Amino acid sequence: MKKTLFIHIGRPKAGSSAIQHFLWMNKALLLEQGCYYPEAGQRHRASHGLSSTLLPKFSGENKFANLSAKSLYRQLIEEIDEQETADRVVISTENFYFVDPRKVKQFLKEKFNVKIICYVRNQADVLMSSYVQELKEDKLQDDNIANYIQDSTRLRLIDYHANLERWARVFGRENIIVRPYEQGQFEGSDIFRDISHVIGVHVSDEFAIPSLKVNPSPASDVLELIKLLNVMSDSRFVVTQLIRPLLDASEYLPKEDRYDSKRLLTTAQHESINRQFSESNEKVAREFLGRDDGMLFYETCKPEDAVEITKEFTLERFVAVAAKLFLSQQEDIATMRTRLDVQRDKIEALSDLLAQHSGVATEALENIESRSVKDADEPTEEVASGFGSRFRRWFS
Repeated sequence: MKKTLFIHIGRPKAGSSAIQHFLWMNKALLLEQGCYYPEAGQRHRASHGLSSTLLPKFSGENKFANLSAKSLYRQLIEEIDEQETADRVVISTENFYFVDPRKVKQFLKEKFNVKIICYVRNQADVLMSSYVQELKEDKLQDDNIANYIQDSTRLRLIDYHANLERWARVFGRENIIVRPYEQGQFEGSDIFRDISHVIGVHVSDEFAIPSLKVNPSPASDVLELIKLLNVMSDSRFVVTQLIRPLLDASEYLPKEDRYDSKRLLTTAQHESINRQFSESNEKVAREFLGRDDGMLFYETCKPEDAVEITKEFTLERFVAVAAKLFLSQQEDIATMRTRLDVQRDKIEALSDLLAQHSGVATEALENIESRSVKDADEPTEEVASGFGSRFRRWFS
């Protein structure tokens, strides 16, 4: 009997990192319930290698550089076959969302009963979250959010019906599992219980629940500071070193709606995006979820939710961020000093060891040279003497 293979394809910015951490942390407990999370293609706790080797722009970076897709998928199948107690398997990478489903089919469909899992999130929320993420990573040439949300390439990727149809044509509509990314629609009210329900796993008290905030969003004033850093510095390294402490500092600031970067879009922009994708979303709700009302998302931006966002630092917030940055830098300096001390001790120990061996070697060479003088004729003595002199210089 074929095993069931659940392929979680994302989409990006819809809880994928949280799901992957959860699956990785609970691998043993999953297996106890007959569900296996494979090692093949794993990078950063996700199955990224399985998608990257199928993408046309795969550059061969990371540990999969010397592996072809055929070789990597052979490893995956062999690993799964070894797990005789598992009748279900789950692999997860949001980058599958960008892969041609036909490439996945050629390696997996005949071997497994394939089920595709895709989480979809309100398009306006995706655009805001993606904008913040790309800004943090200094990937934006234009940081004007009004222009960002009108980019045609980005908009094509959040036309969920069109993208889900690609997978349905290859694996069958009945094998596409669509999950709206809204807390009110999650099984058990959280994404960890939701994905577990989909793959047939009961979350007991033994399960570890990730506590980390995988992709934190900075406050709006901190976001403006990150923009300035991207503009002012030509050094990607410097910006990267500063952004992480800034994100950490943002987490310590008082939570206020007027600094919530998740509210960067105006109500009018929200409504415009919702209208643009209303037909696509209705098709997804009816065709993939069987909802007669055609509603895909229930938590939408309402006029009363609108709050005017401020991007300006108050003195108190600036001091708090500066203090956190200073402490973070001091912690980094202390860590580097500790590492340097450890390396210095290792170098001194190695130097002492070399000195000891040098003394022994020099003494041995002097003995050889002494015997050569006594026992050899003149030409040979000169050769031995020169040989010994050179080695003394090397070890002195």
